[in-house]
Amino acid sequence: ALFGLVLAFIGARALYRLHDKTRFVHKVLDEQSAMEAASPAVLGRMAYAWQQGMKVMRTSPQRFHERMEFSQPWFVTLDASDSSSNLFASMGETLPETPDSPLFWHFLSASVLLRCPEAQLSQEDWQELLTHLSGKGHHIPLRGIVLLLSITDIARRNGEELAALGRNLRSRVQQLMLTMNRRYPVYVLIQGIESLPGMDRILNIVPASEFNTVLGEMHHAPASMNTAAEAAALRLEDMIRDAAAGEHQPEGDMLEALRSLRALGGKLQLVTGQLSREVAHQVQIRLDGVCFCQGESTEGRPPAFLTGLLSHVLPASVSPVPLTRGLPFVANTRACVMGAWLLLLLGLCGIMGVNVIYQHQALTEAAPAAPGIAHDAETDRLYQQMLYIRQLEKTRKVWYLPKFGQDALSRALNASRSNFTGKIYQKILSPLLMQYRSRHGGLKPLTPGQEQEMRSELMWLTAVASDRINNENMAVEKNWSFPITSQDTHLWNPVTGRLIVNAVHWMADGDQVDSFTREMRALLAASLRRK
Repeated sequence: ALFGLVLAFIGARALYRLHDKTRFVHKVLDEQSAMEAASPAVLGRMAYAWQQGMKVMRTSPQRFHERMEFSQPWFVTLDASDSSSNLFASMGETLPETPDSPLFWHFLSASVLLRCPEAQLSQEDWQELLTHLSGKGHHIPLRGIVLLLSITDIARRNGEELAALGRNLRSRVQQLMLTMNRRYPVYVLIQGIESLPGMDRILNIVPASEFNTVLGEMHHAPASMNTAAEAAALRLEDMIRDAAAGEHQPEGDMLEALRSLRALGGKLQLVTGQLSREVAHQVQIRLDGVCFCQGESTEGRPPAFLTGLLSHVLPASVSPVPLTRGLPFVANTRACVMGAWLLLLLGLCGIMGVNVIYQHQALTEAAPAAPGIAHDAETDRLYQQMLYIRQLEKTRKVWYLPKFGQDALSRALNASRSNFTGKIYQKILSPLLMQYRSRHGGLKPLTPGQEQEMRSELMWLTAVASDRINNENMAVEKNWSFPITSQDTHLWNPVTGRLIVNAVHWMADGDQVDSFTREMRALLAASLRRK
């Protein structure tokens, strides 16, 4: 059974691969037939150039895998030079063949360059290229950006023109990074060093093996273009010394070429300064290398110092990282922050609304009936006011209440307690004390001892009544829970509410004054023991 399952799995996998391969072949054939029927007049210049390059990519086993994956890294080259010649002509195949195309494909041995001449690239063509690169139908293995400059073009421009060139290149690079949501390494390639006076003599005495090296600074951001030009000049000086050790002697115009190369760094800094300067709310562009090379190939060989960049530096570029730094606030981030702030405000409003509803329910809930209490108009008013104080205290324990709400609630609670205490003294305690005085004092004058005892008795009764009315900390003690504003109506027993409310009826019966006094004394003793 196990062997049969293994055979079934192998057969199913073979059928799936056959179906996948057939589907892939049909898809490629359909795309080829569609591209063959296309033309620049129908598709547009950028779309036609893109399809020409993709046709070669998908039919090349070296560059395209059957699983719809590209196997070679791609690099977008922004050509800001004024040269009409193809710098990469001797390095590999170039498509399309039309000279006015806004996009040229250079299929090198280890990478693919997508060169966009700035002189022929309109804003519409650039946006269309960004759309193709960010398409969802395929994964573009874009690894970096190459900026192609020309020494002759840099030399004839003034400072304002160079700064404008740097800003234009920065805009292109930033749009590409934002579209792809990746931070790509940026390399600056400066062609045409043979145009410097005396540089042709240096190139003639330099061994051909040195032409495959990199002339400049790579794999780390140079402090400035002056340091990159200085590094290139020092490298050429070493080559001249090696040649002088043989049969070639340095000449004066060679030194002039080195001085011209060093002086070129100042003008190049005007371009790269605008390119890599820090701007708030924009992508921070980092230069990963600067390289100088020859502008044209000689004797059928690639331009000097170009092979090292294309064959060694670019293929070794690491995969780009997402844009997680360098963008303090982009459009998406700003929208997320504003959305989070709006949700926070709505949440706070919801919390306050829930608390208002809870407080309203606590203040307007139906008053429970007090068991065993003789009701009349006066006692009902006292009882309702006591329940109102209890509801205020319950509302005060809500889990969220603003500061101004706490202050207002405290003022209302203190006013209600003061009013209730005043009514208790006026309606109950004062008549009780008067009857107690008349009962124990009688008509005969009291002796000083009896007067002192009377005052002490009245003081104790007042203390007991005040303790029963004002002490709100008793509610937490179940055994001695006698507050007027108790949460539990079953604990509203004769010790508190019934005692005071029924005292109104006891005033008419003088025989119960002694009983009431003894109960008050017992409560006082219990309160003193508890405290």
